[in-house]
Amino acid sequence: GGVRHVVRPVREDRPAAEGATDLGRVWVCTGGARGITAYVARELGRRFGLSLHLVGRAERLDLPAEWRAMWTDRRRELKVLVMDTARAAGDNPVRAWERAQKSLEIGQTLDELAALGVRAAYHSCDISDREALARVLDQVRADGPIDGVLHGAGASRDAKFEQKDPERVDQCFRAKVDGTLALMDATRGDALRHFVAFGSVSGRFGANGHADYSTANDMMAKLVDAYRARRPEVAAVTFHWHAWGDVGMATKAETQLGLQMVDMEFMPAAEGVEHLLRELEAGAPEGEVLITQERYFARFYSDQAAPGTESGTESGAVRPLLGPRPVEERGETRVFSCTLDPEKDVFLREHRLDGRPLMPLVAGLELAAEAALDDGASEFTAGPVEIANGLRFPDARPQTVRVRAARCDDGRVRCDVVSDFRARDGTLLEADRPIVRAAFVARNGASPHAGALDTSAEVREWQEPDYDAPGMRFHHGPAFHCLRRFQITERGLRGEIVAPAIVEIGGTGRPASGWRLHPAVLDACFYATACLAWALDPGHSIPAGIDELYVGRFPRPREDCTVHVVAGEQTEQGGRFDFRLYGADGETLMDAKGYRIARIAAPAPVLR
Repeated sequence: GGVRHVVRPVREDRPAAEGATDLGRVWVCTGGARGITAYVARELGRRFGLSLHLVGRAERLDLPAEWRAMWTDRRRELKVLVMDTARAAGDNPVRAWERAQKSLEIGQTLDELAALGVRAAYHSCDISDREALARVLDQVRADGPIDGVLHGAGASRDAKFEQKDPERVDQCFRAKVDGTLALMDATRGDALRHFVAFGSVSGRFGANGHADYSTANDMMAKLVDAYRARRPEVAAVTFHWHAWGDVGMATKAETQLGLQMVDMEFMPAAEGVEHLLRELEAGAPEGEVLITQERYFARFYSDQAAPGTESGTESGAVRPLLGPRPVEERGETRVFSCTLDPEKDVFLREHRLDGRPLMPLVAGLELAAEAALDDGASEFTAGPVEIANGLRFPDARPQTVRVRAARCDDGRVRCDVVSDFRARDGTLLEADRPIVRAAFVARNGASPHAGALDTSAEVREWQEPDYDAPGMRFHHGPAFHCLRRFQITERGLRGEIVAPAIVEIGGTGRPASGWRLHPAVLDACFYATACLAWALDPGHSIPAGIDELYVGRFPRPREDCTVHVVAGEQTEQGGRFDFRLYGADGETLMDAKGYRIARIAAPAPVLR
């Protein structure tokens, strides 16, 4: 057995740069005529008097003077003109605009550098083509010895793994991996002082839709580490950048949407340059530098200590809804408080009764579990769970919810979720009105009720839930459409549930880590139970309570799960059910005994 090594960030402060670093005179900057690298190259050139040689794949076209004039303040009109001209010539209008746009950006960068007094030249070259790169570097050396390389070339197109375009993937690896090797090999005889590579935070943490880009950045960083050993005289470093707010790939609309979903704050470009200068002035003591927020790190890696904190301490606790700390502590009782916003919180916006947001039981349970359990996604049992009142939102105004968590002598933690009940005009009608009550105990090991997945039931016709059927009193939005299909068997109901990524439920402003249960998946189990209840006695129903709920492993994003529901005693007023949720590997993820529903009026079709 070998020893497995993993990379983890270690916090280290650098003093502010004083500008005394000697960067030499001639620098080669790949990808340097557009985006982040152009901005950084401009600042280095301006501050240190560098002669810049910007290298990029795009060709600098000889465009009409009219187009260059329109680029400043009439870009939409210019785009129409370029695409119309391309159509008339039988060219692809989209590709024509992409080529023109890149060429105009290159020209704009060179004009800005000239205005600042920075000497710069642009070379069109695919840096993964070693012969072409060698010719370009020969031209650069005519300007003087090459002192530094700023490798910022990159290509990325967000897409699910199975939808990745092989040509785009190849382009990504050519820029980051082949290009790095080509640059290192082509400058073996140059007395370089610096070799700086630009990676991404996704190269260390990963990102949805970025499998190729994340891997390519990680490989590039490993190449730079090996290069440091071969050429210790060169200050070589890979910068894994946090998303920049002003320039770069994060300014693309599709990328910004994904980052906003996890509430990522964008880093100003000027701040990024200062981070780089501090590292260069220190002599690049580390082969990799990760620039990111502690909050971003803690959100996705809550099981590890955030840099500068101790694991397991209260300061490191992540509570997506309640926040890290209680607002009040009295002996064995802690009180937490949070604000729920029906316009921002997905579980409110997409969960409505008669057109108005209603806090679902799954959200109430999550609130209580966060107050009771310090560790995110740990195994636990909740019960009994009682629903005292519904928390409805008559309008778009947020409401404050409090959770009192009291540790009992038997080791359980008793939680009460409460909220002030007010009239429409704001008059307080009832203070601390109870919403949900539940007791919790942490567990180690499987549910005492867990068993193997039962596949012996007769397979019958699958049915699909109709979430938008006319006359439905309850509205479940797309984020809660997790029950994909089900079948009624002689033993009850079998349903197929697909777990969404938790960021789809948390939405903007809520961390993606630290959730104690998966609200959408548990809600889908409740919905499956409602489908069985409807089959037994048509009519609407709502959750009323649970005798005992075991919560085990957290479902993986897009995991295919199976739920089995068995009916117990049924009355006109309600019914009792047991259900068990299995993961794709057959492991029990949730197990409910004595789940109770209350039947309500207004029948309407559930199935199509």
